[in-house]
Amino acid sequence: MSGYKVISFNDTQQQHNNMEDNTNTDQNYKGLARAAWIIIGVICLIALIPAVGLLTWFIAFPVLVATFVLGIISITRGGTLQGVLILLVSLIVAPTYLLIAPMLSTFVFAMVFGEPSEKVVDQTELNGEHQTDGGLVYYFDDGVIAVDTRKAPHRFCIYAAHPEGRKVRKVALIEDGFEVTLPGVSEAVKEAVSGFSGPVAAGKVQVISEELDQNGNLFTQSRHLAIDPEAIQQLLNSEDWSASIWELCGLAPQQRSKDNAAGKEEPGPEPSKGASLDAEQGEGSSEER
Repeated sequence: MSGYKVISFNDTQQQHNNMEDNTNTDQNYKGLARAAWIIIGVICLIALIPAVGLLTWFIAFPVLVATFVLGIISITRGGTLQGVLILLVSLIVAPTYLLIAPMLSTFVFAMVFGEPSEKVVDQTELNGEHQTDGGLVYYFDDGVIAVDTRKAPHRFCIYAAHPEGRKVRKVALIEDGFEVTLPGVSEAVKEAVSGFSGPVAAGKVQVISEELDQNGNLFTQSRHLAIDPEAIQQLLNSEDWSASIWELCGLAPQQRSKDNAAGKEEPGPEPSKGASLDAEQGEGSSEER
């Protein structure tokens, strides 16, 4: 009987217990790994929601610490591959994803569904005729002509930009006037918006011009000038966007004196009392540029 191995009842019971232990261990690490992957997946999906996804920056650290711990426990319970993958995702992949995804999704959403007024480009890209809600805006090298087509007859508004001033970024027609958007003078002021409006003066055109004060600083001044509408229309029809707005208005931009250019104060002519400074020389009208 030496060729046969006698298996006792105790050996059979031990083998059965070992199989149960292995099964329980396998189930334990799989449950932990599954929980870790679900947590990582949920927070990554939340990060894709525009604006809301930015909140994941505040909860990412404790969540990833929790999944990191689950990964370590999975390794100790026999799930080496799953545990290592969870650790790598918790330490490298997920943090990088959560940093970029919320910003990218918010940016794309703003570009696709944002208000048209927010999609402002620099004037270097604005030349010629542009359609707005209230009418047409014509961008020239040294200024802008806005035509309010809601009025009968059409109402013209002109903005004459100083050669040393800031370039106009956008013009929007408002009630009885127009709104000019200028680039900000610092990082703290992203852009300056000035609204110019007033009663319609018969036979005259509202002209906003950038002027120099006695210290050589720029400010805006509003006038109503008698400009032939046919002359304005002829200029628009010519599509010569390098033509001078100042010449059309019969004006010339003031030149900064040498002393003022060097930083010295030099008395100069005060703005005419009859010419109104719009918005009481507020932020958008008289802000130094």
